[in-house]
Amino acid sequence: MKAWVSVQNFGDHEACVELCEYINRTTFYHAVIGNGGSPVIQCRQYELGQLMAILANDEKINWIEYTVQFEC
Repeated sequence: MKAWVSVQNFGDHEACVELCEYINRTTFYHAVIGNGGSPVIQCRQYELGQLMAILANDEKINWIEYTVQFEC
């Protein structure tokens, strides 16, 4: 099963692109701009805890509110 971690209402397009680039540089997960214009990271469901731990331990992005959706 897949999970999608997204950042809703993060800012303008440039800020979203910068966030994706930062996540891509500092993690082994791939962030992209989704259809709604928000940063999205796709991962396997069993990787979600590891991804959230990585994001939570990074001072530059641990203040961001993340939304998770699962594939049914």
